Amino acid sequence: MILIFLLIVLNKSFAQPDKQPDITLTFDTDFFDAVDHWVVLSEKTNGAFLYGYVYIDDTTGFTFVLESTFTVKADGKQQYQEARHNYLIKKPLDKNTGKVCVLSEKNIQELHLPDKPEWLRIYETDLDTAPRLSKKGYHYNAVGCSKSAIPFLEKAYQTEPHTNGLEFQLAVAYNATGNYQKAIDVMQAAIAFNPRNYMLFRELGFALFQSGKPDAAEQVYVNGLNYCKTIDEKCEMCLDLVKTYAALGDKSKFEKWIRNTKRYAMKGSEHLKNLESYESNTSP
Repeated sequence: MILIFLLIVLNKSFAQPDKQPDITLTFDTDFFDAVDHWVVLSEKTNGAFLYGYVYIDDTTGFTFVLESTFTVKADGKQQYQEARHNYLIKKPLDKNTGKVCVLSEKNIQELHLPDKPEWLRIYETDLDTAPRLSKKGYHYNAVGCSKSAIPFLEKAYQTEPHTNGLEFQLAVAYNATGNYQKAIDVMQAAIAFNPRNYMLFRELGFALFQSGKPDAAEQVYVNGLNYCKTIDEKCEMCLDLVKTYAALGDKSKFEKWIRNTKRYAMKGSEHLKNLESYESNTSP
């Protein structure tokens, strides 16, 4: 387990509890549903459980900040270590993180923990600005929790719709939750404002395909190809269409986009290898 050390001096500390709490360890909550909560991680470090606070860092995303540790003795009783507060120990949370145990109000009181840790104040400035809201939405999308991303992204979109990356993330969230018409509306407005970002065309094309508009979707992809800056980007766009038409059972279009992909894929490239493998194992 990799822990990141960040030196930050705090003004207030909380002592080791006078009476050792007895926490019922129920690991049933995904880390992205435990934001702004005190939790225990399911993974042990050197035989000890870690407990601390979960928040969303603008840069690293979902992050656990260690408060202290405890062990479970042979008789089943929990032994707590005194918390140290002259620095923070952070751990990014990702797809490899197991479910966490959210501490109850009683546990929080027994451990002499505040409702929120003192250090959190540093990160709670400008929370309602479009860039901060957009970053939160991005991090929820990144862990596949787009339903939770939408409120943050929509709030940002209402005030500053053209915030860098916001429109794309909102469309990703809408597409992931089946709100295809909303994704179409957002992407069409985004392309009108910034018509040279091929990723906007890609997300719009996906929404159109899912909405049963394959001809319009294909034209959007064709338009987007004009704004791809690299061979890799063009190959990815073409491969999207190859796979989509295979799923739709449209053999003519499937073969057309196989040919188009081969126009861009360099000999011996991973794109060409993947295409040839896909072609040999797929029959629309």
